[in-house]
Amino acid sequence: MNNSTSKHAAFIRAIMGKPTIARDYFRTCFPTHVIGRLDFSTLTRLPDTYVPEELHETISDIVYSCQRMDRKDDVKISLLISHG
Repeated sequence: MNNSTSKHAAFIRAIMGKPTIARDYFRTCFPTHVIGRLDFSTLTRLPDTYVPEELHETISDIVYSCQRMDRKDDVKISLLISHG
């Protein structure tokens, strides 16, 4: 990963790693019918990743957990970031 790509990835991860910013982002990007089913007050960042190590130079992710409004289940939300 070159230096500018590394800086971009670190910047995005620092910003989107903050639950308050991620919450606002998800509320503007998700369809209305999805937003109404999630309790964003329960949004929690997880240490998980779905990106295999061999792709870390070009893709990274940030994973969150959020409860459904009906409290039946948690939903995992993965934000994929392309930086390659």
